[in-house]
Amino acid sequence: MEKNTIKATIPFSFKGKEYSPSTIVDLDVYTRTKHDFSFLFHLVASENKIDRFSYEYEVLESSPILLSQPTGLAIQFLSENSFDFAGFINARKTMLIQETLQNIASDILQIDNLEENELINNALFKAYQAGKESIENDA
Repeated sequence: MEKNTIKATIPFSFKGKEYSPSTIVDLDVYTRTKHDFSFLFHLVASENKIDRFSYEYEVLESSPILLSQPTGLAIQFLSENSFDFAGFINARKTMLIQETLQNIASDILQIDNLEENELINNALFKAYQAGKESIENDA
């Protein structure tokens, strides 16, 4: 599976000097726990050795985040400088579920391309959903 990344750059001016710190964000890591891009300020700052308790950080935090160079599934969710984070998370979850179902179909049913067999794909997906709901209801 291809990595899902995006470049975050936060240009700002501090004490008459222009800065443009950036970092490549591994969206596969950050979507497991984060639900928006507010963490990017801290990530860009720490990757560029900007102290979180400095005036420089305060200026950085009040500056716009520019997003570019998406890879993998992230390409579909960057438009202009707007990234549909929620849409990406949902699409990634669906893709991971589909990969799991494909593995089951390959191992148990000897089906190499589950998408070609819509009935079995739907049955496996419904079984997955039922199992997930059962676990959530027991919690």
